[in-house]
Amino acid sequence: MVNSSRLAKNTWSAGGARGAAQMADRSVRGLHTCRQTHTNAHLASSTTIMDVQVSSMNSLDVTVYASTEGLEAADIGVLSKTSYEAIGAVSVVGNGALALIMVVTGGWRRPAVNLYVFTITCTSSVETMAGFPLIISSSLNGKWMFGDTGCTYYAFVMYTCVLVIMTCYLLITYHRYRVVVEGIPADNRNSRHWIAKSVAGAWTYALCWSICPFLGLGHFGKEPFGTSCSLDWTSREFSARMYNLLVVLCLLVLPLCSMVLFSARVISKLNMQITPSTNGLTSGLTEIEGRPTVVTSVFSESSFIQARAFKIILMTLVVFVLCWSPYGIMSLLVQFNVPISPGASVLPTIMAKTHCAIGPAVYFFSLRYYRISLRELLGMDHS
Repeated sequence: MVNSSRLAKNTWSAGGARGAAQMADRSVRGLHTCRQTHTNAHLASSTTIMDVQVSSMNSLDVTVYASTEGLEAADIGVLSKTSYEAIGAVSVVGNGALALIMVVTGGWRRPAVNLYVFTITCTSSVETMAGFPLIISSSLNGKWMFGDTGCTYYAFVMYTCVLVIMTCYLLITYHRYRVVVEGIPADNRNSRHWIAKSVAGAWTYALCWSICPFLGLGHFGKEPFGTSCSLDWTSREFSARMYNLLVVLCLLVLPLCSMVLFSARVISKLNMQITPSTNGLTSGLTEIEGRPTVVTSVFSESSFIQARAFKIILMTLVVFVLCWSPYGIMSLLVQFNVPISPGASVLPTIMAKTHCAIGPAVYFFSLRYYRISLRELLGMDHS
């Protein structure tokens, strides 16, 4: 009995110890679970707050980006408007004054090559007065304001005028090549008739190219920034792409190569004619374009006059090419699917328009005759 009582007491003690241990273990597990639940809730709450913050930041980023993009577009619009206004003012005043001087003094007829200059001047004036009001208004509003009909009209007029000017520059270099290299008379009756016919041919040639979009070859459309119109360089139609490539090749690359070739031959010939006098061949002091010039040449001073005239023509030609080269390169890149942002397309367009104002500036700054004539027309003393 005593042994049984001791055994029961020991059993109860062991069971109580095990129960206490189990209760303690449950308490620890409960505390751990409570802490884990609290931690998870805290993390979930933190995650929710972070998501809200990230969402808010993303919304803010979108808003800021949109505002920045809108600000950039507004800045580009103001830049375009200001540039076109300045170019238009200089072009109208400069080309108008140059054309008036040539009409009053008869300079558009003599020498015969001046008919090309007169044609370029008048065409630049038409381009400025017919197109610049539309593009200035559209730049101010940030979009094209004159519908599809206005877009077609603007693109057709600008396209035709630029082709006429480009063709006249090509004809000028060819005429100088014939006079200097081939030795034909520069200002006889046949030369005047040939030049008059070539000017008519330049307009016919330009119109043949510019009416092609009306016949289904190519299209007129808005330029990437949306404030001016020209050929639709982004069209993926086969006929339009072929026409655009022909335009770049036949109206830009080939004329430029021809002008470079003719100019190089003329420069080479003039360098052979105008050489320093080492043996006292011909020497003297004369006045060319109002400037005292020492003539030391194996030929007469006419070689110097031809060289100076060609230098001025070459200056206007180089400036014209520099103005249009970025636009031509951009158009060619678009044909090969190179992405061009709308903002990046604005600067080449502005540069291309500056050719209207460059010609008069070159002539007035290079030729004293035009400066004197302008002062006489304005009633100013030219002494």
